[in-house]
Amino acid sequence: MRLKLSLEESEMVLAPHLSKLTSSIKKGFTDYMDLVGYDCYSKERIITFNSRTKATLIQNLILERIKENFANVPGVACKEYKGVFGLLIGNQIFIRFNKFNKRLEPAKAKTTQSKKFEKQQTVIKGFPRKPMFLYAGYTFTSSMTGIGSIHLALRVKGHQEWIKELFNGLAIQQPIANLTPVIEKPAKRVRVKQTVQIQQAS
Repeated sequence: MRLKLSLEESEMVLAPHLSKLTSSIKKGFTDYMDLVGYDCYSKERIITFNSRTKATLIQNLILERIKENFANVPGVACKEYKGVFGLLIGNQIFIRFNKFNKRLEPAKAKTTQSKKFEKQQTVIKGFPRKPMFLYAGYTFTSSMTGIGSIHLALRVKGHQEWIKELFNGLAIQQPIANLTPVIEKPAKRVRVKQTVQIQQAS
């Protein structure tokens, strides 16, 4: 029977690996930006790809970083099962990696295999039988120049049972926007100076 861990139980199993997992996804995207920005004839030119190609490139580069960073981690198997790459952690959790849409759901089209994955079925040929299946999902910023967020999610029969935010790049940018009204303060200082001059004149 497949394990079904609560969010708290999952966090205990995953805690030693969350930082490495998050940094691998961010570095994979950095690799993509380095790739599309490269042009041997003109450093100012950005190579243009369609959205599908971009998503595939980013996914492949993220998986390469995952393989590299988890290659020698004890208790973690980094491999492909029936064409689906993932991390098998402590024989308790199997994580696959996907781009998430705005609803924080896997963006890929539903396949027979992905439906079985989300149903947490006990038998999927070629997959480990015991671990619980999780998604590590990532979104992009609106400008497609960075990772917008990274989440871990347990999906059961097409619905999120729980979801945990690991990174939110948009939240880091928010305080910068809030500083804009501070620019108005110098105008108040000018009025104070004028008041002082009137008093001196009298």
